[in-house]
Amino acid sequence: MVTIRKICILVILACLFSFKTICAQSNHGFSLFPITGFLYGRSEELVYKTAQTSQYRSELLWDLKPLLYFGLGAEFAPVNPFRYRGFSVSAHIKFGLPHGTGIIENRDWNNNHNDDFTNYSRHYAYMLASYMADINAGYSWSLGNFMFLRLFGEFSFMYFSLAARDGYYQYPPGSDSINIYGDVIRYLQSWFIISPGISLGLRINPALSLEGIFSYTPLIFSFNKDDHVLKDVSYWDNLSFGNYFSFGSRIIFTPSAGFDFILSVFYRRISGTRGDTHIESNNFVTLHQNIGGAGYSALDLSLALRIRIFNKNHF
Repeated sequence: MVTIRKICILVILACLFSFKTICAQSNHGFSLFPITGFLYGRSEELVYKTAQTSQYRSELLWDLKPLLYFGLGAEFAPVNPFRYRGFSVSAHIKFGLPHGTGIIENRDWNNNHNDDFTNYSRHYAYMLASYMADINAGYSWSLGNFMFLRLFGEFSFMYFSLAARDGYYQYPPGSDSINIYGDVIRYLQSWFIISPGISLGLRINPALSLEGIFSYTPLIFSFNKDDHVLKDVSYWDNLSFGNYFSFGSRIIFTPSAGFDFILSVFYRRISGTRGDTHIESNNFVTLHQNIGGAGYSALDLSLALRIRIFNKNHF
């Protein structure tokens, strides 16, 4: 009896054979690359006072300082983009390690008649689980054997499961602190991003090259859940649009035709995303339109080893 596992193995082998055949007949190659690195920044959870204003009712800033991760990627692209033009596609997935990532600060402005600061709390932030994936497809052109230009489209997904534990609160700010122990907040934040982009490569010498990359899009979708454990209140946010920027560079060291070392540094920023919030309290759910928000900003530093599986001879 044919099992699902056998079918999956046959499909993988068929794909690898197809890649090998295509690579042997073209200037393209197939590569795999393990990745390790870290994020340094923060995730933002926002509540606005009204649907029409940008004044905050609540702001929760979750540290990612740092978030360590590891991952794996795959790429089908011209073996040497400085010599050959062509279509390319790549994908990678990264898994964050569960550990403490800093602190979470919670600020509230609960007075509807003014913008006075009313509540403050501070707790330890813990990453429980996180996943980050990107699928990238584009076309590159060789420019004089020492530069290349690439246009691409990318789909990005990010998922963070966070917990706030221990710490204290001050109601109102400046009053005596009241200590809290155990879980206080659990927060799930997910991002779906569709963006175009551009990159420019520069060859310094046969073993060293640089690549600069930039992308921007308003096509942002975010689905989040916040559980306030002590208050027994849950919030669900359905958010969309805003501003997404991503820019950075790669340093690529090629000691041989078979592999590269790639040092990458990128900065991502998401802002202006808003939408509806459902609030559940005492088994009763209410809808609040356009008061929910979220944000994200982080520096991403990574090191990858790109291993060329097929068609190393065209390098």
